[in-house]
Amino acid sequence: MDKTNENELIFTHISSGNIFCADYKNLQRNNSIDFKRKNIAVLYAPNGVGKTSLANTLNDHVGSSFAAKYNGKEYGNKDQAGKLFHIIADQNSRNIISGKAEEYILGDNIRQEAELESHIESISTDLLKSAKQLLRHYGITKKDSKMVKYFEPTLQDAVKGLAKQGAQPSDLKNFIFTIDEHHRTASLPNLNLVLVERFIKDIESSDSALTLFLNLDLSSATKTTNVRQLGETNDAVWMLNKYAGRDECIVCETPIEYEKLLHRRKGNREKILKKLDEGIRKQIEAIESLQESEDYMTIRKAVESYFDTLDETTIEECRKNIETFGKNIASIILAELEQLVSDTSIMDDIKRLDELQTARPQLTQDDELFIKNVVEESMGKELSVERKEDDKRITITINNDEFIGKDRNKLALSAGEQNFLSLTFEMLRAKNAPAEIVVLDDPISSFDSIFKYKIVYSILSSLRNKKLMLLTHSMDLVRLMQCQMGECFNLYIFNNQDGGENGFISIRSDEVNLIINLHELTSFLRKIRSRNIIMDEKRFLIAMIPFMRGYAHLIGSDIYDSLSDVMHGNGVAKIDANKCYDTLFGNEIQGNNQCEKKSLEGTFMVSSDDIVKLEPSEEPIVDRQKYPLLDKTLRNSIDYLRLRLLVEKKLLKQFNLSAKKCNTTNDIINFAYPANGNHQCVINRVRLMSKKSILNEFNHFEGNLSIFQPAIDISNQMLKKEKQQIEDFFSGESWKQR
Repeated sequence: MDKTNENELIFTHISSGNIFCADYKNLQRNNSIDFKRKNIAVLYAPNGVGKTSLANTLNDHVGSSFAAKYNGKEYGNKDQAGKLFHIIADQNSRNIISGKAEEYILGDNIRQEAELESHIESISTDLLKSAKQLLRHYGITKKDSKMVKYFEPTLQDAVKGLAKQGAQPSDLKNFIFTIDEHHRTASLPNLNLVLVERFIKDIESSDSALTLFLNLDLSSATKTTNVRQLGETNDAVWMLNKYAGRDECIVCETPIEYEKLLHRRKGNREKILKKLDEGIRKQIEAIESLQESEDYMTIRKAVESYFDTLDETTIEECRKNIETFGKNIASIILAELEQLVSDTSIMDDIKRLDELQTARPQLTQDDELFIKNVVEESMGKELSVERKEDDKRITITINNDEFIGKDRNKLALSAGEQNFLSLTFEMLRAKNAPAEIVVLDDPISSFDSIFKYKIVYSILSSLRNKKLMLLTHSMDLVRLMQCQMGECFNLYIFNNQDGGENGFISIRSDEVNLIINLHELTSFLRKIRSRNIIMDEKRFLIAMIPFMRGYAHLIGSDIYDSLSDVMHGNGVAKIDANKCYDTLFGNEIQGNNQCEKKSLEGTFMVSSDDIVKLEPSEEPIVDRQKYPLLDKTLRNSIDYLRLRLLVEKKLLKQFNLSAKKCNTTNDIINFAYPANGNHQCVINRVRLMSKKSILNEFNHFEGNLSIFQPAIDISNQMLKKEKQQIEDFFSGESWKQR
């Protein structure tokens, strides 16, 4: 294996209908996710990029496909997807927890129990099939087969269970326990296999001489020689039929009239039969028709002896011999069944499973601490792991109510509690799953600030031994992870836009710190001049105006109002952007001494008109090699600011609106195109209100002061498209209609 690719996930293909753009069909750039030094990869994806679709694709969703390499192995087909990825999807609007308790919690005995159950289940089906084939070979095809009665009484129900239609592995288990408890294999008889086959056929037939003999009722029988005569007559008829057409006796060569003799013998047989009691006539006729070669149990001899003397001894001995023969066959069947069982480990496995299921389930220390310290304390409710007495099933209860497999509408829990419980238990399941990489789709989006903190803690603690891939559009997740465990992750921008830079775009670690921590960012801004990375001072300062305004508001600086005037185009106000920067961060971009400062006076004076007239440029504002995301942020920030000012100025002037009454771009658009306007008015309002670049409140950087939001919340291609759409909007006359 190539050491350079160890613990590196490399995608070459991702597809799900039309969701992913053409680049993903054969992904060559930005296609690797690095787990070599850090076990966590965070994929930041703005809304609409397809992060949930990515999670579904890795979960082998219908109509999707992917191809990836990890640690020298290739993944992607249906058999392999689950071996690499374990997906934890969004917890909203779903059954709270499905499956079995042992999928979520593991202790040494619970793990063994689950493994044994799985192993027993895997071999029980084949073993049951083999057992039924064996029974069919011996004529036992259903639970009321006659052969069953020859098994020991303690075994008969167990054999019936195996033979019945629709037999289940539980019937096999019952049979195994029964033979283990009641049967001890003895030496087996040496039986003639031909006679065994004949016996099985006869015993299962209601019309066979053997069955008729066993059912023969002799309570009303009387002493008579007719029975023996009937047998002799049957022998004579049989002999005549065998040598049909001969004109002399085959013994003494005396001439005979064959036809007359055969007719007379048959007549004699009918007379004898009529003399017999009607209740036993059919049975006696079948028995006395047996030839010596067919009468392997000497039934005929026993019957004739009885009717000669009315002594039941011969009948009883014959029936006893039949029973012994049947039991011997049953012993052979049982021995062969035992051999089937002993050829597997199922007997020992079932015994071990039974031992485990009689004991109280024991959690691993990790799972127990997680349940007690995270779940219980977070929800203020008691969780318990117990075993049901009746079916030995492991259950998990919350305030004594089971919740696994129950519909969320039937649980006495709030929606937030249900989501939290579901997600934390999904993490327990993921911890115990065999897949190497756990994918979490937006794990904290539906939680309040307290639960968010606990969820992140749960992720970092319960899944610490897994590789994690977190899909999110929340920087809160990134900040919380950094706060709790420091630099434990690699950050990527997940982009999916035709014509743009697509894939998983890695963010340098020094820029990650600037994204996450405001104090790191402000410290960086104070020292930025000494870093010698600024390529265009004036554009840098213009790009910083929105952030400076937000920061001034945060610290209560007097320059807030003047920065606001420029940002909203109020009047013809100008500001010295260099001095504003110095006021806020104590470090002017230019001017180390008084002479330099004096010579630079007016150089960085900026008005809203200057910003609107600023020519677009693709040239770097800061060193693009060292700080690529910051450079993109600054260029996007200028575009955001310029486009918003363009829209505001155009609308304020055209419709003679008061800037003082319109506090936001939203206000200006709604005043310009009121809801009660004509059809074109509605169209104009919708066209502008759909533009992320002019409505995004991160232009002001108030709230979380995330300077990088303009770079990570919109792709270059989308921003370029919106710029063109806004310019096209004002190029005609329809925008002037209200």
